[in-house]
Amino acid sequence: QDLNRSLDSLSLSVSLPHSMAPAPMQNFDELSEFMAVFQAGPEKAPAWLMDFDTKAIGITVKFQVKPEKRDDFVQCMKRHQKTTVAEEKDGVPHFKLHTSPFNDCIFYLVEEWASAKALKKHFDAEYMSLLVGELKDILVPSSESQTYVSLYDLGFDYNGRAFALGGR
Repeated sequence: QDLNRSLDSLSLSVSLPHSMAPAPMQNFDELSEFMAVFQAGPEKAPAWLMDFDTKAIGITVKFQVKPEKRDDFVQCMKRHQKTTVAEEKDGVPHFKLHTSPFNDCIFYLVEEWASAKALKKHFDAEYMSLLVGELKDILVPSSESQTYVSLYDLGFDYNGRAFALGGR
């Protein structure tokens, strides 16, 4: 207990060299909030995403579905994945759905996009509106479990080349 108190009161300040600093990441509490930022275009994009048309980005979306709607969700997302990959071609090099190891009604959608512009095009597509409408009946209410979204810099340029250490 004394050790815990000592550790709680201990404050460390660590300064990492720029090359070891974490890449930018931004979290959103709701999918609709995240989509609104991208649909507004470069003017509303996060400050670190100045290269809206060219910066490769990743997103991870956490969904929790109603247990009785789990199979419906999987079917919707399989269709959505197939449509997205077909429609967006080079814009989305990675689009995978994963299940939580702790709760088979929690899913993580992991996507990589060539740019924020490519993701905006995806959000503006008719097939995306269809999915958003379907999810309203499939997901648990946000008061029970929010659909969180994390947005992050992939550290790669449009052609998939890694930036030199320290970023660009």
